[in-house]
Amino acid sequence: MTSSFIGTATQVAKGKLTAQFLGAEGMGVYNQISLCFTLVLTICILGFPNGITRAISVEHEAGRHDEFAVQLSSPFVFLGLLSLIVSGLGVLFSAQISHLLFVDGGERANLTALVLVGVPLAVIGYIYRALLNGTRSVRALVRARITADLVSVMVFAGLLIPFGITGAVLGFVSLQAIYLALISFGAWRDLGPLSIPRISAFRWIAIRQNVGYGLHGLVVAAAGSLTILILSRWIIADRGLADSGLFNVSYKIATVYLAGVYAAASGYYYASVARARNNVAVAKEIDNAIMVYMSLIPPLVAALMAGGDVILQVLFSKEFVPAAILLLILLPADIFRLVAEVIGQALVAKRKLAVSIALYLSWIGIYMGASYYFIEDYGIVGVAIAYLIGQLSLCVLMLAAGKRVLSFAPSARSWRFITRGVLLAFGCAIATFSIEVVPLKIVAGAALVAIWFGISCLEEDFRRQFDKAIHALKGRLGLDT
Repeated sequence: MTSSFIGTATQVAKGKLTAQFLGAEGMGVYNQISLCFTLVLTICILGFPNGITRAISVEHEAGRHDEFAVQLSSPFVFLGLLSLIVSGLGVLFSAQISHLLFVDGGERANLTALVLVGVPLAVIGYIYRALLNGTRSVRALVRARITADLVSVMVFAGLLIPFGITGAVLGFVSLQAIYLALISFGAWRDLGPLSIPRISAFRWIAIRQNVGYGLHGLVVAAAGSLTILILSRWIIADRGLADSGLFNVSYKIATVYLAGVYAAASGYYYASVARARNNVAVAKEIDNAIMVYMSLIPPLVAALMAGGDVILQVLFSKEFVPAAILLLILLPADIFRLVAEVIGQALVAKRKLAVSIALYLSWIGIYMGASYYFIEDYGIVGVAIAYLIGQLSLCVLMLAAGKRVLSFAPSARSWRFITRGVLLAFGCAIATFSIEVVPLKIVAGAALVAIWFGISCLEEDFRRQFDKAIHALKGRLGLDT
């Protein structure tokens, strides 16, 4: 949790620096370059890390050092060579990739080549992270992550200010190098010679095992990264780099800044669903997760919408304030997104992987199709509307799949929680859009949250949840008597 908090804080600091020194257009370039990196990295790791962690955990627990070496060395050699080949080809065709990303005739080929150099470093970093997760070396893992994040901010600033966008990309690549150096050192300190891969320990069977284990994650992650990349390219081609920067900033606030909440809740939830012995138990876990999400997310969504103008200016710069209107469309979509994700995670936990992939690809098709339709007339607002339509559609599809595959239908209690969340989100969006004075927007948002809270307190389950949260908070602060 500490590592995630510091990581988020450093990302905010880098975002602020980028906004101040590069502006909206520079942010558009930097975001597109980093999206390219993410897509190539996703392809190169092939969804292996979870499988590596699982296999290493088993061999480490049993004390089988030879098999331990096989499970570390095989992915290390295979993914290392794959990433070198892919990034090498990317550098070779950097001009063509640059044109695909920016419609610029290859003008930013140097930036594209530079960021791709960091892919092999990141791939090896992922393998070491999987290694430390498998051996439960949590302290070494967290120490490496926190140190790399903090040092990278200073390096990023030192390169960005004198060298502009080239310095920003160099700073991005330097984070991969710093993290790899720290995590490999941490692995050596905790595991000694066991942390050193050996070519002689390479076995194809370990590769085949990991391919099967990571296929679902690979398809979903690669499709998601490619979707965002293509949409950003459409925005650049139709509206320019500045609008791409504005959209990406609003998208980060609407999704990335809530990712910690999703991750915290989903970690426990996924394991609980996986342990559930029948569909009745699964349905109970889904209902409970919806209750937790709908007790937590709606007021956060309302706060981000009501304070959008201030948040964008503080975290980025005044130039990004126009993106606040996008938050009024993107953030309510998260209410539908969370319901869909709760059911989607249950499908994955129960190994209904084909159904999960089909639904996720359907969402991508709806989102991209609607974006293509709306972008010409409405620009980035149209893309935000498409995102809302896509999440609503996915929610409906997930509810239908949950009913058919898991025999799940939301209980009356869940529908009440969902309805209150939807009303708060859209009510706050309408109020914020209608009011021009920023302080009044915040007052209106606070009033709506207070009304939502008062009505929610009529629900016994919500009161119980709230009391548990307050009690836990007092315990953390040492105020419990």
